Amino acid sequence: MATRVNVSPQARIEYLHTRPISLDGMAADVRRGLAQTPKSLPSKLFYDDVGSGLFAQIMRMPEYYPAQAEQEILTRHAGQIVGLMPEEPFILLDLGSGDGTKTRLLIDELHRQGRAFRYVPIDISAAAIEKQVEHLAQALPDLPVHGIVGDFFTGVGGVRRTFRPMPIFALFLGSNIGNFDQTQALVFLRTLYNLLAKGDHLLCGFDLQKNPAVIRLAYDDPAGLTARFNYNLLLRLNRELGANFDLTKFVHYATYEPLAGVARSFLLATEAQVVHLAYCNATFGLEAWEPIHTENSYKYTLPGLAHLAGQTGFAVVEHLFDARRYFTDAIWRRT
Repeated sequence: MATRVNVSPQARIEYLHTRPISLDGMAADVRRGLAQTPKSLPSKLFYDDVGSGLFAQIMRMPEYYPAQAEQEILTRHAGQIVGLMPEEPFILLDLGSGDGTKTRLLIDELHRQGRAFRYVPIDISAAAIEKQVEHLAQALPDLPVHGIVGDFFTGVGGVRRTFRPMPIFALFLGSNIGNFDQTQALVFLRTLYNLLAKGDHLLCGFDLQKNPAVIRLAYDDPAGLTARFNYNLLLRLNRELGANFDLTKFVHYATYEPLAGVARSFLLATEAQVVHLAYCNATFGLEAWEPIHTENSYKYTLPGLAHLAGQTGFAVVEHLFDARRYFTDAIWRRT
């Protein structure tokens, strides 16, 4: 993991990949998804630099309650969360850190208490990591910051090898885990469990089941930001795979299924059309109003979370809630 950028003596960035998702891998994922019925595109493709910037705007929307709820939790309970962190020097590991706005609440509380720690944000967006590391280098020049551009598990494995035996307090903020179905969430958490050491902690954000009308607005806002986020997936395929998606022939559609506890996003073709991917010389036909599934966002119940923790081996330490109990930051310990 060679360091490519030095921001300050205490801050550095490592680039695990020159391109977080290879074009060959992206093309294979897209061909597979568009060849199946129903058609789909992997949600991981949302988060290029443009998509990450759009999502940062979405998190500031009044309709996007998960960001507001978690901001409230971290603001109200920062002292309590820091109280559960190791007394000795440790790694504050931030998975999918984005712009780091919410994590900054915990960093400031740790700094206020004079705690010794190293901050390690990991994200697939180079722009997000570079901006965050540069900002922290200016605001807190004495804070050791080790930004990593790349996938989570390669990054976590490298952190464990580089900084052993320092304990880890890992963060997976937002409702990012909701993008995984139940099987994928189980695999993700078990893999993370195996990378952590006994006594390490994970703070993970989970969106809770609630009024479906509230949920739907978060994924189909009146200002159209969530639609732009969805459309950017097609724009990315046009830019990077030489696709010829015509955005005027698609509409964004979001729904919530209360029985399954999942919000789903789609792009619907408004007319029959043929799409070509120049990069891999592949062609796909779309019928009028045929959906392309782009994202799931699963919503949890507290009994469901207790079951998930038990299946993955973590012990539940605490559940922290916002005032409306829309969201929880669950703190689990690696046994």
